[in-house]
Amino acid sequence: MTDYSRISAKLGHEHWLSSIIHDDGQFASDGGGKTTGSFSAPGKGKSTLMALTAQMCKYVNGSKKDFVYDLANDKDVSSYKVFLETVIWRVRDFDAFANIIPQNWTASFKGRWKSSVKEFHLFVHVDDDLLFYAFDHKKRVIPIKNLPPFERYSDADDLMRKLHWGAINAVVEPQTYHLSQILIQSLREKKMDISDDDDREEETQKRMKDRPRGVRKNTRTTQTQYDRREVSPAYFWFDLIHTAMRSNKTKHIMFCIDEWDDIAEARSEGDVWKLIDVLAQDWKTMRKANISAQLATHQTDYVDWRILKRIDYFIWMKGATIHPSYSMITSQNIVSDLSMGLFLIEERKISFGRQTFDKIPYSQPTVRIDGLKGQEQQLAPSEVRMLLETFVEA
Repeated sequence: MTDYSRISAKLGHEHWLSSIIHDDGQFASDGGGKTTGSFSAPGKGKSTLMALTAQMCKYVNGSKKDFVYDLANDKDVSSYKVFLETVIWRVRDFDAFANIIPQNWTASFKGRWKSSVKEFHLFVHVDDDLLFYAFDHKKRVIPIKNLPPFERYSDADDLMRKLHWGAINAVVEPQTYHLSQILIQSLREKKMDISDDDDREEETQKRMKDRPRGVRKNTRTTQTQYDRREVSPAYFWFDLIHTAMRSNKTKHIMFCIDEWDDIAEARSEGDVWKLIDVLAQDWKTMRKANISAQLATHQTDYVDWRILKRIDYFIWMKGATIHPSYSMITSQNIVSDLSMGLFLIEERKISFGRQTFDKIPYSQPTVRIDGLKGQEQQLAPSEVRMLLETFVEA
């Protein structure tokens, strides 16, 4: 078994603080937004760590290096001006967001949480009809405790206008989604392969059928009807990150996105490959736009390499497989032997240390969502009525 006492806890703690505390990328050297990638097997603590990140992330008015050093060494930090960082949380089916609702978070820690607790807001697209629920220990449908009323948005620009600063903004991606005009233009500028466009294919087949034999076909370039094509709901995050990057100037944003491989999947093709290329270009300027990200998935092999190489901090948890292209750790056993609540955090290819975290006490049940695209209705009519009545009363 690995002797973890030989791995620096002090360095791990400093790396952890540096990943969740930020300063202004316009002024501080090596400041601004930072990206952290967390990797582990299912059920090994990624969701808990992301919930802690959402509640703990903050930014400092000045250089964070001094603040992190003083904080890590238990020095007085009362002279620093520190602010709550705005969080945009990706809501999924089987989600842990019920824990970060402030009333639930405070109740879980029973007064032992020393930092400020962030407000929580839940955004659902204007065209979506969704129900949120959970199961109790007897597998009975129950409502989500302290679930706030939905706030509605129409697109990425509308969501950014309605964002609550200094709070957690939990967002369910649109279940019927078309790319924005900005991304469509980016795709066209990259000379997208349009062979899979249904409208164009039908037109081509008709011309081929009507063309007399022996007559050479004239080739023409027809623009893909992107604005008419429905795409995966997960691709909304390409739009939202792009919109946040170009519209944000001085405020600080942290994206918390679990199952990141839904968006930047490895070995992608066609339109998605080009969308990831646009995203990777955005990532180069996110630091100066003060946009950070906490991305989580199971293995590095699941995520496109163009995004992986933009990650500043790697968190290795039990069940993760070390990738030599992104880590200085040479022994897989160091990760394989990790226990629950212990992780390694690495400033990519520079140094790494160990850090611990605790399970959220008295945590809330996992959130389920009825009405997501591609899923059959899960709830019985009586359960739907109960949830609606509870929601109205709340």
